[in-house]
Amino acid sequence: MVQTAFVRAPAKLNLFLELLAKRPDGFHELETVMVPVNWFDSLLLTRTPRPGIELSLQWLPSRTVLAKRLDVWGKTDAEAALLAIPTDHRNLVCKALSGFLELMKLDGGFDCQLLKQIPAGAGMGGASSNAASALIAAAELCGVNVDDPKIRDLAADLGSDVPFFMGQQTSDKPTESSDCGSRAARGLGRGEKIEACGVGLCLNVVVVFPGRMLSTPLVYRNSTVPSHPISAQGLVDSLSGKCRTRMVRGGFNRLSEPAIKIEPNIDESLKLMQQQGLRECQMTGSGSACYGFAFSARHARRIRSKLASQLQPGAIIRDCRIIRVPSKIVLR
Repeated sequence: MVQTAFVRAPAKLNLFLELLAKRPDGFHELETVMVPVNWFDSLLLTRTPRPGIELSLQWLPSRTVLAKRLDVWGKTDAEAALLAIPTDHRNLVCKALSGFLELMKLDGGFDCQLLKQIPAGAGMGGASSNAASALIAAAELCGVNVDDPKIRDLAADLGSDVPFFMGQQTSDKPTESSDCGSRAARGLGRGEKIEACGVGLCLNVVVVFPGRMLSTPLVYRNSTVPSHPISAQGLVDSLSGKCRTRMVRGGFNRLSEPAIKIEPNIDESLKLMQQQGLRECQMTGSGSACYGFAFSARHARRIRSKLASQLQPGAIIRDCRIIRVPSKIVLR
């Protein structure tokens, strides 16, 4: 009987991102703190006797709707790339599945259907989450332990954020009835060296994608490594509830300054979010998406509605909550 694995691939937000040093391989040593949020892509994976990987991709809302939104801004090459994500060997999902088959010495292949909602070039880790979800689903279909060190190494080789979306095994597991207490992760190295850190707060956020993509390499090329890097420890303590506050404190993103110089709409989004009462507003990853904390889910929904009438046409706004990774697999 042919089985298909269904998994939802969440986005992530960087609550903290500091550059520590430039590496010989061209990447940066960094310290980051990430949390997954319930803005999802979806992935359907089927094992096939036919060798190779067949990947199909569909945007939700449709490609036509997204194209119209981008046309309002005046389409650029970068914006066109949002609608032209490759479905061949260049896609991280294909790389993940091909690497999995080779690593496990398995015959046959996979058919994969990817339903995209997380914007590309937003700093929300959509491609990395897709790759991690593909590995998790492939392991489930093939009866392989996803915590096999070889699979974890493959995840790290695929991209800096992929290990984060694979999840970490910890003893402080949250209850099934609530997402409160779901874990964040502190990343070191390129971001691939992950250690879990607890979340003692119920976190609601409003996320704004201003409708413009940013190139991660371009942002990093325009960044500067500080002589005295900031530590994430204050944020980690705040997340765990040790600071006795109901709001996260200590967020920071070293890449905000170069990203705003490249794309000024980021700064406009942040100012509007602050004016509407969101707290600790900042950019995630290398941009261009931004977020701010709300005091409750209701507060987040109210601000999302207000921002919808104030931001530039083409912006995508979501009220989200912090969840946990990895996502559960559903077999069909």
